[in-house]
Amino acid sequence: MKWRKSNRNRCILTCFAFLQRVSLFCLFLFFFTPIHAQTYTWEDFVEEFTDASWRAELTEDGIITDEDRQLWESQLEEIRQYHTSPFNINTATQEDLLRLPFLDEMQVEEIHAYIYLHGALQTLGELRLVPLLDSRTRRFLSLFIYFGEKEARKETKQYFTPVRNTLSTRLDVPLYYRKGYQVKDGYAGDALYHRTKYELRSGRHLRVGGHIEKDAGERWVDSWGVYAEAKDVGVLKKLVLGDFRMGFAEGVVVGSSSWFVHTNPSTRQTGIRACTATDEINFLRGAAATVSLGKNVEMSLFASHRKLDATLQNDGSVKTLLTTGLHRTETERAKKNNVSSALFGADLTWSNRGWYAGATGYYQQFDRELEPGTQLYRKYYPRGRRFGNAGLHYGKSVYRFTFAGETAYSAEQQGWATLHRLCWRITSKYTLSALQRYYSSSYYSFQASAFSHGTRVQNENGMLLNLKAEPWESWHFVGSVDFFRHRWPLYGTNVSRTGQEFHLQASHNPTYSSTLSLRYVCRHTMDDERKLRHRLRLQWIYDNGQHLRFQSSVQMIHTLSGTGFSLQQRAQYKFNQPNLSFSAAVGYSREGESGSSLSEYLPTVAGSLGQTFFYGEMIHGVFFARWQSNDGHWRLEARYCMRRRLDASTQSSGLQTIYSPWRQDVSLQMTVSI
Repeated sequence: MKWRKSNRNRCILTCFAFLQRVSLFCLFLFFFTPIHAQTYTWEDFVEEFTDASWRAELTEDGIITDEDRQLWESQLEEIRQYHTSPFNINTATQEDLLRLPFLDEMQVEEIHAYIYLHGALQTLGELRLVPLLDSRTRRFLSLFIYFGEKEARKETKQYFTPVRNTLSTRLDVPLYYRKGYQVKDGYAGDALYHRTKYELRSGRHLRVGGHIEKDAGERWVDSWGVYAEAKDVGVLKKLVLGDFRMGFAEGVVVGSSSWFVHTNPSTRQTGIRACTATDEINFLRGAAATVSLGKNVEMSLFASHRKLDATLQNDGSVKTLLTTGLHRTETERAKKNNVSSALFGADLTWSNRGWYAGATGYYQQFDRELEPGTQLYRKYYPRGRRFGNAGLHYGKSVYRFTFAGETAYSAEQQGWATLHRLCWRITSKYTLSALQRYYSSSYYSFQASAFSHGTRVQNENGMLLNLKAEPWESWHFVGSVDFFRHRWPLYGTNVSRTGQEFHLQASHNPTYSSTLSLRYVCRHTMDDERKLRHRLRLQWIYDNGQHLRFQSSVQMIHTLSGTGFSLQQRAQYKFNQPNLSFSAAVGYSREGESGSSLSEYLPTVAGSLGQTFFYGEMIHGVFFARWQSNDGHWRLEARYCMRRRLDASTQSSGLQTIYSPWRQDVSLQMTVSI
C-alpha cells in the first residue's frame, strides 16, 4: 500500500515538473518570438462552442448525458457544414446568416444595412465598421463567410451546378478490453466503432447524403440515415426528405437547439433542415417543407414516422423512452424499436418591417400506452398515446431593441408554458439581455428544446439577465445571473427546488499573439439539502499566426464536500508544405471529494465533440495529426489518446469495467471531396 502511494506521488511530481518546464518554454516563446496576428481556427471554435464546463452546471452532478452529447454532436455537425461551404456575406440572406447561432436579428440587419449603404464588404477588417458586431462575433463569423462580388447571386439560376461529392469514414480502435467482451452474456459485437458518411452537393440548392454507424460492442451496422434537401427553388424555400430536424420561434413547442443561451440569449430557432449527423435520438424521419405564401408569409409542414427504443412493462405499456442509442447486449437489443411514433404538424409565420407573428402546432401518436410509473417525480410525465401541442409566437425588432416570445399549450394535461426575451444593444460595445420562462408542471412537449436547467421544458420558472461588454478593443466580458425554481419535486428530492446561477467570462488580448481568458460559474440550489458549486477556469493561448501555438489551462471545482482541479498543456505545429499539422496535449486532473466531473477539450477528428470527462485522479495525453492535400480533396486524421487512473486499479463499472488503470484509444478518419 505504501509502495502504491509513493508511486502515485512520484507520478504527480513528475507531471508537475513536466508542466512547469512546458510553461517556462511557453514564456520564453512569448517574449522572444516575433509577434504576428493570431489566427482563429475551426478547432478554436469547437472548443469555445462546446465548452461543457458551464453546460454541465445544468445537472446537479455536473455530468453530460448521452442524449446531450448526441444532440451537441448533431448541432456541431450541422454548423460544420457552413464552415466547409461558407456564405458569400455580400449575397447571404437573412435566413442564411441566422443559421449561425451566434448571430441575432439586429446584427444581421446591420450587416445588410452596411452593404446597402457602402457597397460590398471586402475584408475581415471592414467588419469592424459594422455596428453591433463585437470582436467575439467577428472572430466566429470569419470561419463561415467569404467576400465575393455583390452580384454573385445571379449565378444561382444554375440550380444544380457545380457538383461536389464528399465521403468520410472513421474507425476507433480501443487498445484495452472491457468486461462486456470477456463474459458469456456480454456484448455481442467487437470493440470497434465505425461510421461512414456520404454527401453530394449540387450548387447551393441541393444536397443528398446518408450515413451508417456501428457503436462499440454492437453487432454489424446498427444505425443508418438518409436525407435529401432542396432549397430556394421558386416559392419552395426548403424541402427535406428522409431524416430532418426542426425548430420554430423560441423552441417551446418545437425546437432543436438551446446553445449559447448564457452568452447570447437573443437567438431564434432556424426552421427545418436535414439531419446530417449520426445522432440516433434527436431527429425525425419523413418529410418537411417550407413554402413562401407571398412576400411576408411562410408556411412549414412536416410529418414523421419512426420507431423508438423503450422499456416495456408486463402489460405491454411503455415505462421509459430510452435515449442511449446502444444495442450491445441481449437486454439492450430487446428494447430496440419497441414503440412507433407518428407525428405531423405545421408552422405559419408572418413578418413585416421588424414585426413577426405566427403559430406552431403538432399532433403525435404512439402505438403503445405511455405509463411512466407512480413515483412522485413522475407524476406529470406524459401518459397515454395521443399528444398535441400548439403555441403562438411573436416579436419585434427595431434598431437596437428586440423583443420576442412564445406561449404554448399542451393538450394531454392542459399545461401552459411561456418564454420571452428582450435584448437592448446600448452601443456596439454593450448589450443587455433578459430571458424569462415559465413552464408549468403539467406542460410537456416531446419536440421542445428551449432554455431549461432540467432535462425537459417542464416544471420550471426563472429569469436570466445577461450583459456583454467590450469597453476596450482587447477586452471582452460576458456576465449573467439566473434565478430559477422547480415547483414540483425532481428526481431524488421530496420538495421543490430553488436556485441561482452566476456566470462570468472575461478575455483579454495583451498582444496580437496571446489571449488570456477566465470563466467562473457559481451554482447554488436548495431542496432537501443545500448544494453549492464553484467552477473556475483560467486559460492562456499563444499563437504566432504562422506555425506555432501553445495553450495552457487550469480548472478548479469546489463543492461543500471538497475541491478538485485539473491542469492541461497543449501544443500545435503547422507545416505549410506539406499541409500538415501536429497537436499534443498532456494533463493531470483530480476530482477530489467534490463528486463533480472535470472536463477538458482534447484535439480530435473532425465531426467529434472533443469534450472529455475525467473522474478520480488521472493523467492523460493526446497526440493528433492531420494532413490535407493542397487541392483540398483529401484529408487524413489520426489520434492517439492515453489515460491512466492514479487512485484505482480499475475503471468504470458493470460491463464497462476495464481491469487496468490504463486506457488507450486510436482514432483514424479519412475524408475525400471531389
